[in-house]
Amino acid sequence: MFLLPPGSARRGVVIVVLSLLVVAAVYRKTPMNFFRAESGRFLVESVSSKERQDKFQRDFFMRSYGGHYTPLAFIAEFQAAKLAGTNESFWKWRQILVLGLVAAALCGTVSGIASLFQLSRWGGWAIGAALAAGAVFRPEVMELISWPFMIFQLLWIAFFIPALYAAVRVASAPEQSRWPWIAVLSACASLQVSGLGVVTVAAVSAVFSGLLLVAMHSPSAMYGPHRKRIATALITLLGVAAIHGWAMLHLLPPHPTFSAPFRSICRLFLGFIANLAAAAAHTFMATAISEPDWRSLGYAWPYGVLVIAASVLLIFWLVRKAFREPTPRNLTWCALHIFSISAFFAFIGLAAVRQLQAAPSLDQAWMSLTYTTVYPRYIVPLHFTVIGSAIGAAVWLMQRAPRLAPAAFAVLVLAAITAQKDFQVTTFPYREPVWRISHGAAWRLVLATVRECRMAQLPVPNIPLGVLTQGWMDADMRVMEPLIRRDLRLAPEEKIEMIGWEEYTAQRERYATVPSLRLLEAKMLRYE
Repeated sequence: MFLLPPGSARRGVVIVVLSLLVVAAVYRKTPMNFFRAESGRFLVESVSSKERQDKFQRDFFMRSYGGHYTPLAFIAEFQAAKLAGTNESFWKWRQILVLGLVAAALCGTVSGIASLFQLSRWGGWAIGAALAAGAVFRPEVMELISWPFMIFQLLWIAFFIPALYAAVRVASAPEQSRWPWIAVLSACASLQVSGLGVVTVAAVSAVFSGLLLVAMHSPSAMYGPHRKRIATALITLLGVAAIHGWAMLHLLPPHPTFSAPFRSICRLFLGFIANLAAAAAHTFMATAISEPDWRSLGYAWPYGVLVIAASVLLIFWLVRKAFREPTPRNLTWCALHIFSISAFFAFIGLAAVRQLQAAPSLDQAWMSLTYTTVYPRYIVPLHFTVIGSAIGAAVWLMQRAPRLAPAAFAVLVLAAITAQKDFQVTTFPYREPVWRISHGAAWRLVLATVRECRMAQLPVPNIPLGVLTQGWMDADMRVMEPLIRRDLRLAPEEKIEMIGWEEYTAQRERYATVPSLRLLEAKMLRYE
């Protein structure tokens, strides 16, 4: 409960319970895609031979996956796959639980920061509830729930929020020794769950560096006596991050490289900055989801220059004001915006480097950067990178309209919940038909098909299951056979006879006594 204002532990418990209940009510019908991509691979590997499982887990320590060097988190997820298997309820409620805790943490963090600006208790909770609702009740979040592997994005957010709060508390109360180390621990923990941990490290380091500059400029001010502690925490954080960053870069598998004119790369990068700045602003508005537009990366580079210039000017103005009046209030404003601006640009750099590193050509890099501006796995974290500045803007509005703003923020909470529920019913089934397939329902049909074929003494057709795995491999019934055997509790000597798909289609009439097969076939082939 360290994210909450002093003396508000009871209110914090209420907020946690309410957050969990509301998030569960909104997302309880989300179809789970536990076979999708890496989640499916983890499930298949979880029932492989012991030697293969050991090698699979050793690779977590020996390789960096797209810049994500998170061996402990990957091992934990692999063990979860071994434990839960195809239990749809486990995957769904795990994701919902973490999302509910994220919502509660964000609400408590915003309320705690609002109290530093002497806002009323209800005003702080109103801002917190509005920002939390806007962050967790949005269409992109459905992918983070339905795809179990996105637990790492949720956990990164869960560590990013306390890092933000702790960094701000260092600025507002430097005499309290625990906050620098809470910020460092949160940033280091975020490194263990996602490559995005670099973003957290960059944001915390920028705030600490700014506070040290102020302390050096005004050694007699209240920050002067605490320079050593802040500097020690900063050096520790940078040391840990340097070691982890080395592993992220040097343990990458071999990859193709391409060359392109420096001018083209700069134009592409500046256009990417402009597009992500627009995407970040867009995440705070309940408007239609835009499709990626590769053209905007080509002509938007001047706007990228403007974004950089505006960010530099804002930081310069904030630091200059802090130098003139190094008060906790001014330093808190400064910390909020420096944290967000640093996180935003670190996110841009990290995303750009990853896409350029993985692309075999400049054209492919162009398209990869375009899709980064709309994919949920990027857009949701992008929203949180600028949440500090959003908190500052909300506090400013509350100060200007202390009577009207609480009601307006309360209305925004209701609007966010209503919009998300309506989206699930009226839009999601038609916009994302593949994602709305319940893998739990599909897997029950798979098991029923095998069971009915065995009872009818018919070989099991090797039905393509690529719709479930969505591209990570050419999955079919044969690939999933170890999972099928485990879930049907078949003895080692019991065999599952299978025939090829073409052979089955030539004798489909023999399977009239296998009703589940018809349903499974329709579900799998509908979206091929």
